Amino acid sequence: MAGGFIAVGEYRLSKAEMINWRDKVTGKPMSAPMLRHTVEFGSQSVAVQERVADGTKIEDIHVTFNKGDAVILHVDEYTSAKGLVSCRGRLEKFQSPLSSGMTLPVASGKGGK
Repeated sequence: MAGGFIAVGEYRLSKAEMINWRDKVTGKPMSAPMLRHTVEFGSQSVAVQERVADGTKIEDIHVTFNKGDAVILHVDEYTSAKGLVSCRGRLEKFQSPLSSGMTLPVASGKGGK
């Protein structure tokens, strides 16, 4: 991902909606579905806009995250104004290495005297 960054946050909610705009070159009105998520990073809520595949219908969009899930936010672009942080990017579920059965080494031997 050139020029972007990632962050791990807590998923709060999502909403699928149609966005409308006018093409700058042709002047033709355009529309496309988009997901709007809210993700929390500590005490800061971030509004995330995620594009969906062209031709996708809103009724076919299903979000698989649950409130409180740890998610990875891949940020493509972000803005911050008057305390409101918003960005464009995508979310994916965070998989802890520990949840995949990985074990951490434990020190053996007697400690202290």
